[in-house]
Amino acid sequence: MIKGYSKLHENEKDLFKRVYNHHLASMGIEQKKLHSIENIKEVKANYEERCIEVHYKHEWYKYHPDLTWS
Repeated sequence: MIKGYSKLHENEKDLFKRVYNHHLASMGIEQKKLHSIENIKEVKANYEERCIEVHYKHEWYKYHPDLTWS
């Protein structure tokens, strides 16, 4: 289980899943391994910026409602 995932609202969980799938689809095989679910340390809602912060072992991203990440 990903730390913080259970604290997300159902809409936030849906956003995370949708952007995560788009994010992975943009990667090659090696990058997909680095960004596997097992390498996510924590997720949390950032209400001020209206995004989901996804913290991997090696870096972190903001997943946005328009299905992009930064």
